[in-house]
Amino acid sequence: MNNTTDAQVTVKELFEKGKRLLKGGDTLGALVCFEKALKIASNIEIESFYAFCIAKERGKFQRAMELLNACLEKEPSNSVHYLNLGRVYLLLNENL
Repeated sequence: MNNTTDAQVTVKELFEKGKRLLKGGDTLGALVCFEKALKIASNIEIESFYAFCIAKERGKFQRAMELLNACLEKEPSNSVHYLNLGRVYLLLNENL
């Protein structure tokens, strides 16, 4: 395999692992996976999940909303971005 393919496989593996961790309630572990994946390659869907994780784990609600709104501008028909934005708003409401 060439380096590009290796990087793509690694990004996909990190993304899938992050989603599994997130589903299992390990937001911090998921955040680590998404950060590593984004250091390798930019990906809108990973950014969406990353945004939710930084809101939950770091309390960076404003940054999370900025990232999610950027995701929505690029992919307005992707319901995952709306889901993650809604989750951030719920977290924000819990922290008021």
